[in-house]
Formats: sequence, C-alpha cells, structure tokens
Amino acid sequence: MIKAVLDTNVWVSGLFWRGNPYNILQAAFSKKFVSITSKEILNEVAEKLLKKFDFPENETKEFIEYIILMSVLVDSKIKHLYVININYLLSY
Repeated sequence: MIKAVLDTNVWVSGLFWRGNPYNILQAAFSKKFVSITSKEILNEVAEKLLKKFDFPENETKEFIEYIILMSVLVDSKIKHLYVININYLLSY
C-alpha cells in the first residue's frame, strides 16, 4: 500500500476548500493509502488553524486527534522521502 506524508498545506486546504487537497484527504480517510505524520506536522496544522484561521480550539483538537487516529505517527527524521505525483495518488 502507498504511504504518503501530507504536509500542513494539504491538511488545512483540504479542510476548508474543495479540490485536490480535499480529494487527497478523502482518499486518506477512505484508507486508499497510509497517511504518515509527525508531531511537527501536527503542531504546525494546529498552529495554522488556531492563529491564521481563528478555528475554534475544541474543533482544532478534534481534527488533530482524527489525524492521529487515521495516520501513522513517525519520528520527523525521515531518511528517505519519495515524491508522488498527485494524480497518481488520487487515482490509486
């Protein structure tokens, strides 16, 4: 199964708008690939939601908890990173 690290932009854009980031989140939630995340990404997502978008604290916490539940949490010192074409990820 494909494993993909979704960055903060994908999480935030997919939450607020339609388009490819939204489609990627839907594919992740449907377990079409394995979402990989780290504490640093989770902290950055929370910070952007709270500070830039004035997202409610309780809803931010729920979203972060959902990301944790549906992702594999890894150490941020990843040694190998493969870039996957967005169209390939969406077609999988």
